[in-house]
Amino acid sequence: MVKAEDNETVLRGNGPTSRQARNFGMMNNTEAERLLVCEVITPSGSWSSYPVHKHDRNNDHETALEEIYYFQMRALPGAPDQARPLAYQGASTADERPLNIMTEVHPGDTVLIPYGWHGPSIAAPGYDLYYLNVMGGGGQRDWKVTIRDDQTWINQALQSQPRNDRLPMID
Repeated sequence: MVKAEDNETVLRGNGPTSRQARNFGMMNNTEAERLLVCEVITPSGSWSSYPVHKHDRNNDHETALEEIYYFQMRALPGAPDQARPLAYQGASTADERPLNIMTEVHPGDTVLIPYGWHGPSIAAPGYDLYYLNVMGGGGQRDWKVTIRDDQTWINQALQSQPRNDRLPMID
């Protein structure tokens, strides 16, 4: 059993990529054969799973893991009752296997990403985004990723920007 109080809230990213994660089912804190699990909360108007990354090969730089995103979101205070929360999820091909996803997601939706570039997960303005991220594969239980070459500069460029001051949203 994993107790909530035994898990640290980790803040990731800066500026428009600010988000928080709770890595309650990752390599360092939970014993499992294959699964890796975390929660991510992304404030309204921010991007997570960005820069886009992949982990679809077993090699020195990656662990082959399929990924499932389960989404929830909530409207910011003041939203009308009829507001329909939404976010966006993207994924694209990294090799000859076809994959092209940029889809609108709503509370309760899931997106399976079996391979390729993962991201971004975008919290639309007006809605905070939560996703449960479940990964699993046939190789070693580890989380090694490759950032897409044309986006490797992004994290460094955003380092000087402050994190979203709404974070952490839940302790």
